[in-house]
Amino acid sequence: MLGEDTDVLKQYSPINHVDKIKARVMLIHGAQDKRTPEVSAQKLQDKLKQAGNAPVYLRFRQSGHGVYDETSRSELYEGLLAFLGEHIGV
Repeated sequence: MLGEDTDVLKQYSPINHVDKIKARVMLIHGAQDKRTPEVSAQKLQDKLKQAGNAPVYLRFRQSGHGVYDETSRSELYEGLLAFLGEHIGV
């Protein structure tokens, strides 16, 4: 979907720009995601930590590329509200 040019992909990948990210980050990932493997989110989390900007990481064990079941979605929305409340206010 994004092409196959490795140099272009590296330019767009946030993992190669963590030093430029000043805002707090929330990573949301479904462990069953086949489009974006979980290892990608974990590597980004590690790089952000190394850059001094440890993200909030919400991992949904049963979800793929989207969070669709009601229980997980409630947890997702509660996490988002808490994150936004802490960083931009209510």
